[in-house]
Amino acid sequence: MRFFVLLLLFSCSSSIQDQYEKSDRCNQRYQSTQTGVSNNFENKNLENTRLTNMNLSYACYINANLKNAVFSYSDLSSARFEDADLKGAIFECTNLTNADLSKARNLTQAQLDKAYGEYVRLPNGFTINSNKGAVGCKDNPYGNQIQIQYIDEAQ
Repeated sequence: MRFFVLLLLFSCSSSIQDQYEKSDRCNQRYQSTQTGVSNNFENKNLENTRLTNMNLSYACYINANLKNAVFSYSDLSSARFEDADLKGAIFECTNLTNADLSKARNLTQAQLDKAYGEYVRLPNGFTINSNKGAVGCKDNPYGNQIQIQYIDEAQ
């Protein structure tokens, strides 16, 4: 009887642990190296959000809703986009160096044609330019101004 109770307890705790790990695949380890601020956006709804001219390096967007999000002139180096919905997201002049988009959903080659980066993990058949000059990025029109807003509120 004791063996059965111990086995039951072990299997329950293992199941709870598995659920926790699946709901927090970022494991709280994603934070900006420059600001020290957590960049964990796992399971977040950022649809129609404008995140232009931002340092979002090492951000985790696992299972995030990024439909129509605007990342123009942002730094998304080493970001992780597993199961993130990128339908309509804009990456104009966005640095994706070392980012992992290999399991992102609704990503198109047209989106990547406006971004740049080295060592980017992409789905099979996708490509990205290695430098910003190749995609026509010149001076940042936003200067040093950080812009965070919901597009719907701006209209």
